[in-house]
Amino acid sequence: MNSNLLDVWNLNSLWKLLSSIKNGDKLSIRGTLIEIDRGIPLLFLKRKYYGDKRTDIFNFIDYLFEITEHHLKNENHVLKSVESFKRNIIDGIKGLLNLKETYKDDNSFLSSFYSSLEKISLLKKYYNENDIEYNLFIDIESKIVLVGNNETFDKN
Repeated sequence: MNSNLLDVWNLNSLWKLLSSIKNGDKLSIRGTLIEIDRGIPLLFLKRKYYGDKRTDIFNFIDYLFEITEHHLKNENHVLKSVESFKRNIIDGIKGLLNLKETYKDDNSFLSSFYSSLEKISLLKKYYNENDIEYNLFIDIESKIVLVGNNETFDKN
């Protein structure tokens, strides 16, 4: 996956990029290149040409949460210099949640998507209950629910 994410500054920028995802946008992942496709005529042709797959999104989200947890756990001295990091994570997750509108008619995608997003719970312990970001985090976490039989539902 993207070895640039080992640098907290690049990871912070990626979370910021993900925060710009709007309803109807698609995520394109090709090696270390991550793009947001929006309003492109004949987008399906571009995605087919480059071999974009939905499973790439799930793998990306899994890796993104793992590497983010690594930075939150092991590099607190660096994170003090990146004050926006925790906020960008929250905003990035909000952006990722906008993908659910893009794929609202694809139950198979949504099931796997929400399952991947449940890894958000790995990050919860790094948010202090006294911080503003904690309440935002709890609000986002409440929007991600997996209910029996691999069906997904959004509380809202």
